[in-house]
Order: sequence, then structure tokens, then C-alpha cells
Amino acid sequence: MKFAQLIKNKYLLQADKCSKFFHALIKRNRHSRFIAAIRLKDGHNTSSQDEIALTFVNHFRNLFSAHELIQTPSISICNRGPKVPTDCFAALLCPTSKQEVWNVISVMDNNKAPGQDGFNVLFFKKAWNIIGDDVFAAVNEFFTTGKILKQLNHAIIALIPKHDQAS
Repeated sequence: MKFAQLIKNKYLLQADKCSKFFHALIKRNRHSRFIAAIRLKDGHNTSSQDEIALTFVNHFRNLFSAHELIQTPSISICNRGPKVPTDCFAALLCPTSKQEVWNVISVMDNNKAPGQDGFNVLFFKKAWNIIGDDVFAAVNEFFTTGKILKQLNHAIIALIPKHDQAS
């Protein structure tokens, strides 16, 4: 083994033990993700955790909420972009099959798309024999009713500062 790999293995073994080093590592990681203060839209800074939380919630609520159109889209704008060929209309309107759902899941990267429950694509691939019918039923319900379970449409938002003193 290379020297760097030995050091890395020793570091990982030491980090796995319930040691002073392990707790210091957790504390450091928690501190590096802590947002102590932010600059608000009005220009003043705040360090109130309640105000910081409310500011982030309001920002993302506004960002991801539906807004009414100020003006109706112009047909000339719609005609400029790419269009679905008319011979594909029937394929878009036909019901999905369990095989189509499986085909999409099977080409996805195993570690992508963790849901709020923490299950990634690898889980769905490995458990397909058990959960495939339920997954297909949920997908099919969406395509037939146009409605999706609210919990499935949630997102995980991670705030990643670009530098240590981000505001």
C-alpha cells in the first residue's frame, strides 16, 4: 500500500472510534456548516437564528412558488423554439408501462436522487422485485390524474457557501 493510503486508513479507523478525535471531528464539521449571520435584503446583518431561518424559508418559498403570468405568452415566441413532432403526440398520450418505469430507473446513477426518506436509486434497483408494482402504481397515478403526492414533490435544499466569510 502507498503511504498516503496507509495514513488515510489510519485516519478513518481513528475517526470511527468513539474518541476525543472523533468528537472533535464532528464538532468541526457541525461548526463549518453553521450559519452564524447573514446580510438581509435591506442591507443590515442579523445573527438571530430565528430571523436567519425565517429569511431562508421565505426566500425559497418565494423562489419555488407559482407566480401568475404578467402577460400571456406570445404565439410567435412559442413558434421559435423546438417543437414535438405531430407523429409523437400519440406516444406522449399513451399510458406508461411498468417496463418504461424500470428502464428509466435502471439507467440512473446508483447514488443519485435520494428522497427525503434517504433511499437512493440503488435501493429501488435492488428492491424492484418487491416495490416495483407500488412504484409503477404511483407513477401511473400521476400520469392518469395529473396529481402527485405532495411528499414526493419536496426537495432537499443544501446551502453551500462559496467561501468561509459568505454573507
